[in-house]
Amino acid sequence: MSSDSSLSSEDDNITSLSPTKSKNEKDKKKKKKKREKAKWSAGEDADLVIVLREQQKLRNQANSGWKPIVWTAVVAVLEKNHKDVKPKTTKQVLTHFGNVHQNALYSLHITDIILCSLKVTML
Repeated sequence: MSSDSSLSSEDDNITSLSPTKSKNEKDKKKKKKKREKAKWSAGEDADLVIVLREQQKLRNQANSGWKPIVWTAVVAVLEKNHKDVKPKTTKQVLTHFGNVHQNALYSLHITDIILCSLKVTML
């Protein structure tokens, strides 16, 4: 009988170490908390532009885009100048720049189309 009781305790140990349980634990760890969308003020946008201009003068803009050090510099300036708001991450800064940049390009494109149509109608 003692051998039966030892077998059942070994079975309990085996089931507690089953791969499905550890897989579920790993899945829970892999799930990342969804971050809140960062809120940007006009002052933060202005600081972003100022830092980008400074970094451009320092030649930290390659043909393919901005060097990673640029985004770190933006984060540092934002933390220094906007202590009253939640700090931004480099990823949030990069995402915001991409969104603003695309919107600005679209706006410029629409403006060009309007100006061209105005020139045509004036002729």
